Amino acid sequence: SSSDGKQQWKKLTSLGDIPPNEVALVFQGNRAWQYILPLLKDSMLIGMVSLPIEIGENNKNLSECSIGAPLVLEKEEIKKILPHREPLLLVDQATLSASENRVEAKVNVEADWLVFTGHFPEKPMLPGNYMIESMAQTADILLLFPEQNRGKIPLLFQVSQMRFYHPVYPGECMYLTAEIMTDAGNGMYDCKVSARTETGRVAAGVITLVLKTMEQI
Repeated sequence: SSSDGKQQWKKLTSLGDIPPNEVALVFQGNRAWQYILPLLKDSMLIGMVSLPIEIGENNKNLSECSIGAPLVLEKEEIKKILPHREPLLLVDQATLSASENRVEAKVNVEADWLVFTGHFPEKPMLPGNYMIESMAQTADILLLFPEQNRGKIPLLFQVSQMRFYHPVYPGECMYLTAEIMTDAGNGMYDCKVSARTETGRVAAGVITLVLKTMEQI
């Protein structure tokens, strides 16, 4: 609604750059993507082309992307969403799907993690509770990404139907997925989660998380 935005819109429409199968999304600053992403999830818009227009000091040019394009979050961006920090921040990168209620992530299991000195000295392998925590944090990103949930603390309520299929060793990369199964409407969510390495599937199950404010804890 700013004057810059109106000028950009007028220029686009006067040039005939908005065909019937395209939509313009006007935003300001990187944080505004948290408002754009829910729009991209609208099934009515799938297959259309979005024209994100960033309005800033330099009046940046348009950048085109197909609706349904994923949003990739690097570790520093993840830290703006999750309250976790090293040594128990167990997600290095996350990819939010615009068309699905789903997130994919990965974590590099570094050989110098302190846990490997005790689990186990003769044959180091990642403890199962670390796998669960890494999958839970993947689900946390999905739950905490919406603006209304920012700043809340995700608490582990229940782990069910969890199966472990193969050990994870130092130096491997663990690929994680999470998707919301049910939303109870009271801050409690059931999430289907999984983890794999290049070897294959290592764990899968259901994690129930509850979001609380600092005052509620």
